[in-house]
Amino acid sequence: MASTIFAVRGQAFAFTTALVQQADTRLLKINPTLAAGDVQVSLDYGAFANLTTLPDAEPDGGYAVRVQLSAAEMTADTVVVLFHDVSGAEWCDQLVTIRTGAVGYDALARAGADGDTLETLSDQLDSAAGVLDTVSTTVDDVLADTSTDGVVVGSTSLSAIAAAVWDRLTTALTTAGSIGAHLLQKVGLLSSGATVLVSAPVAGTAVTTYQGDDYLAEDGRELVWTVSSSATLSGGTVAVIVHGVGAFAGAVASETSITCELTRAQTATIPAGRHRYQIVVTQPDGDELTLVDGVWTSKSRTSAS
Repeated sequence: MASTIFAVRGQAFAFTTALVQQADTRLLKINPTLAAGDVQVSLDYGAFANLTTLPDAEPDGGYAVRVQLSAAEMTADTVVVLFHDVSGAEWCDQLVTIRTGAVGYDALARAGADGDTLETLSDQLDSAAGVLDTVSTTVDDVLADTSTDGVVVGSTSLSAIAAAVWDRLTTALTTAGSIGAHLLQKVGLLSSGATVLVSAPVAGTAVTTYQGDDYLAEDGRELVWTVSSSATLSGGTVAVIVHGVGAFAGAVASETSITCELTRAQTATIPAGRHRYQIVVTQPDGDELTLVDGVWTSKSRTSAS
């Protein structure tokens, strides 16, 4: 059975929750009554609509409530599930937010950095290792011989020959069918598709900054969020609001991109630790849209003392 670790955009998803009873909010409601209209879903902050499958207590008569979302109801970056008792007398309101991704855990476990499976990458590594063994054996045989092309090799020159072999430039290993060209081609497999990842300030809705650092466009370090909204963003003003700290001015770079530049003085005002933040866009007509709700981690610089 495929795992449900990570909610995947466009794939059916299920989760379990519980509802608090109105009579005593310290306790969960056993076998809550759920009627049509009690549970609704919103896709990317659009209008709420009734769930296709009405949630129910699972197992029957218990506290746990199983919520099943169809593939269509998961076709969004942000899925919000609202529980509101239409009769208004049995259980308390509740809101559940689901952030979707492109792939789930199973796909990540199978795929390599460039889309090759891990088994394929392992085979390539084994092949390259075999070539290195062949080269090592060939070099040993050459050094053990007393002559090369009729030229006597003195024992004092063996170390120089070994150094010359390993110091030869890769640009010279071009002869078709030679061990050098073959080795170069196989070694290239070791780095094929591999990428060194440099930590970026923004990863999804998570932000990480360092106190005293500049995050400016001129350095290619501005904060950039990729957003999805049915509303028009162009011409709007952007406020990046960090809870307990203040609001920083952002900008609408495009209909799918929000940016924000911070100076060292501004990042120094964000206390070290984790903070909730939101990005709010105010349209020219005054409408306000909350596009991002996430966690901002501020880190202090390491002291030299």
